[in-house]
Amino acid sequence: MAVYPYAFGWEEPAYRSLLKSADAVAALAALRRVQVIPPGEFKVARFADDNVLAGSDAARAMAARQLPPRAFVVLRAWADRLGARTLRESVVDGVGRSELADDTTMVAHVQIVDATTGEVVADLSGQVRAGAGGAARGSDPDPELTRLHRKLVAQACEAMAARLPAAPTAGGAGVIEAAAFEGFELPGRASLAEIARRDPIAGAAARQEIGRYLAELRAR
Repeated sequence: MAVYPYAFGWEEPAYRSLLKSADAVAALAALRRVQVIPPGEFKVARFADDNVLAGSDAARAMAARQLPPRAFVVLRAWADRLGARTLRESVVDGVGRSELADDTTMVAHVQIVDATTGEVVADLSGQVRAGAGGAARGSDPDPELTRLHRKLVAQACEAMAARLPAAPTAGGAGVIEAAAFEGFELPGRASLAEIARRDPIAGAAARQEIGRYLAELRAR
């Protein structure tokens, strides 16, 4: 099973697309019933193309592992934001105050597509308000989206159960290693190397974010 980089419908650096897809990679590998090919081992030219053989070169990654190049499925996930973040101003006891109000809803999707037929074998979606449940930001700028994404991935795994081999198999990648983020690139998105080159402090903060997120995944 090939996992596409997570597609944000808003501006995010490339490493966050890889970070969010790490959830799906870890969940699929934990099943021990499928080989998992993570983002970074193949390129995606057309994310939304159901003909994944034409939309990506995941078949090449399959062949490199000496696996049948068409015998795989793709998990792709993305999210969009509805609404806006607005600056609210008020006067309390004669003192003016400004507050950033987050009135956005995040709509998340997970699909599984059969590479041979182009059939969408699982199509799941859900939505959550930003800030719902008062989740702490910590190492994750959108913890509500992460929780929803993990829930959708679990449902997709259940939907795939009948298609997976019964016997355990080597799962391939488990938790993506931190080193994979250093050279990861997506068109039109700032890479970790670019961020660190422009602002070493921001680069160091991004690497800490990655390290904490991956540590949490390993502890799950």
